[in-house]
Amino acid sequence: MDAEKTKETAWTIHIGETNQKIKIRYKENKGVIHSILFGIADGANSISLQMSPIEFHKIYLILKAFRDLIESSGDLEMNPPYSDPQTTKISLNKEELIKSQDSPMDEWEPW
Repeated sequence: MDAEKTKETAWTIHIGETNQKIKIRYKENKGVIHSILFGIADGANSISLQMSPIEFHKIYLILKAFRDLIESSGDLEMNPPYSDPQTTKISLNKEELIKSQDSPMDEWEPW
């Protein structure tokens, strides 16, 4: 009998010096991603959305289109203030919980 191989990857993105953070997590079973959890937290207040990979891809495309719209407006400078490390600090803490010895993340391409 084969044991189920489950891989869970979670990223927590801390926004600046505040208690605000974004959490993204997915679960993979036998190389197939089954669910993605996207959460936003501000101190004790938080909200999370669980979605399928297809739903996540749609949300990603909407956010990408919004970013493209902002960039095309011409209001952004080549070196915008949000990229200045002294203005805003965004740190990425990547935590991988691997319950099996499956393929590395470098080989994973969801779309």
